[in-house]
Amino acid sequence: MHNSEIEKYVHGEMEGEELREFERRLSHDADLQTEVAQIRDLIRDLGQLRLSASIRKAQLYNKRLKIIKWGVLVAAMGLGLLYFSKSYFAQDPTLSPDHAIPIPKGGGNPESLMTVDSLKKESGEPRGDSLLEERTAPQRELPVLAWQDPHAAREMADYYFLTPEDFTFVRGGSAENLLDSAKMKFNEEDYHTTLLYLQHLSSTGHENPYFQAVCYFKLGRYAEADSSFLLTIDLTSDPNKTMELEWYGFLNALACGKPCRSRFEQLSKSIVGKPKHLFRSRVQSILQKSLDKK
Repeated sequence: MHNSEIEKYVHGEMEGEELREFERRLSHDADLQTEVAQIRDLIRDLGQLRLSASIRKAQLYNKRLKIIKWGVLVAAMGLGLLYFSKSYFAQDPTLSPDHAIPIPKGGGNPESLMTVDSLKKESGEPRGDSLLEERTAPQRELPVLAWQDPHAAREMADYYFLTPEDFTFVRGGSAENLLDSAKMKFNEEDYHTTLLYLQHLSSTGHENPYFQAVCYFKLGRYAEADSSFLLTIDLTSDPNKTMELEWYGFLNALACGKPCRSRFEQLSKSIVGKPKHLFRSRVQSILQKSLDKK
């Protein structure tokens, strides 16, 4: 039996009599069944590796594209303002520096005149740039916890929140194609459409609610993300995966802020109280930073 024939069967490319003959042999040949299972696992693992690389490449490309887009927009706005200022505020050559401007004095006599030069010399008001210099002061470092500074907490959560890349990739079948479509929309940062795809999947494993939790986090829907993280923890029996989910739940509560304060404190105590927890040191580091800035 050639591997190419088995791969053709695994990919669903066999048809008609060829398919029926292969399945007949498969039902009576234990060695062939083992070989088919091994090649199916190998193809799935290779698909996962290719998808992980594609995700990283697509996300990097999207970030670069955003930077270029904003750069072009800022440059265009700058050129537009420059052109507008030159055309609208062009200096009239007939005016001289001491051109008289009617300024009411005292009782509001309209005949009283002051020159531009005298306005510059007599004005005691500070210039706009000097006011800006006087008001500019070094900004103090902001506190971390969201109920003290939501923006700083969200930035810290985003910094630590690396997108999980362990969602199952399986080739063939309508459900798997729907999952592939969800991943494609996720790579395009279209999290609303990603959720629509995921909500139509009937998977009973932990991957679907885990994927949904990440999308809710990206959209800032922290309460829904927390519910999905809790559901995923209930569905997994892997201790390492449970610790990973607790870590992401902690970051979600950090970004959520005051509405999730009790959840934040609960997860903090739970993770720090387990000396062998994989993410214990990271949680301690975040908590220490928040204490230092109080």
